[in-house]
Amino acid sequence: MNTHRISYMNSVQRNFEPTGVLIMPFNFLTEAEGTSADEAIEELRRIDWANELLSVIEHNGGVSFDNTSFLFELRFARALHSEEIVPTYEAPGEAKSTLDFEFTHNDQKWRIELLRLNETMAARNAIQKVQVGLVNIWRRV
Repeated sequence: MNTHRISYMNSVQRNFEPTGVLIMPFNFLTEAEGTSADEAIEELRRIDWANELLSVIEHNGGVSFDNTSFLFELRFARALHSEEIVPTYEAPGEAKSTLDFEFTHNDQKWRIELLRLNETMAARNAIQKVQVGLVNIWRRV
C-alpha cells in the first residue's frame, strides 16, 4: 500500500463517527492526486524558482492530505512551468504579507494569491439521516 492510499485512509478515519457511521470528508487526497503531486515534485526539483515551494512541502509532511494547500500551489507552479513562465514564489505583498506567485507574461504583470477552500463547520454539520428499511444512512447534503 503506498503512502497516498494511507493518506486517504487516514482522512477517512478522522471522519469516522463514534456511532460507527462513516461520513465521507468534504475533500481528501486521492491516490491519483498523490501520484500527480509526486510527478510534479520530480519535474520541478531541477527548477531553481520552485525550490522554496518544494522545501515547504517536504518540511510540512510531503504529499499528504494535511498538506493539500501547498499541493494546490504545486499544481499551479507546474502549470506555470509547463508554459515556460518563471515566477517569483512568495513575492512581497502589502506591508509584511506575501503573494504566492508573481510573474510577467505578455507584458502584463501578474500577482497571484491562491485560495483553497477547506471544509467549513457548516459543511461538516450539513448531514442528513436517510432510513432505508431498518438501516440508518448518514450522508452529506
